[in-house]
Amino acid sequence: MPVSVIPSNISLNKLGALLLDRGIGNDNYKIAVITSLDSSGNVSGIGNLISRNQTNFSSTGYNLASTVFQNTNTANPSPTDNQIRPVENLTSQTISGDFVTFSSI
Repeated sequence: MPVSVIPSNISLNKLGALLLDRGIGNDNYKIAVITSLDSSGNVSGIGNLISRNQTNFSSTGYNLASTVFQNTNTANPSPTDNQIRPVENLTSQTISGDFVTFSSI
């Protein structure tokens, strides 16, 4: 599996991950960096867990209609119940984003 290395002349304040949320960005979340993989490509190490909250989100200026997908979420789902399916079409909503720089994580 190829390994990505960030060149030393690139600022970690300018690279990161963009997390998007439909609506006004009203979800708190946590993020961590995968620091290593085992020989099968499975995660074998993660960095510190960083908490982010709704105040980190800003409007992107874009709106988007979307469809919500989910499974039945029962305690003992059958293979059919566990399939992810569309459950609701949503009208156009504002898209908010939180850009988390690599230097912050």
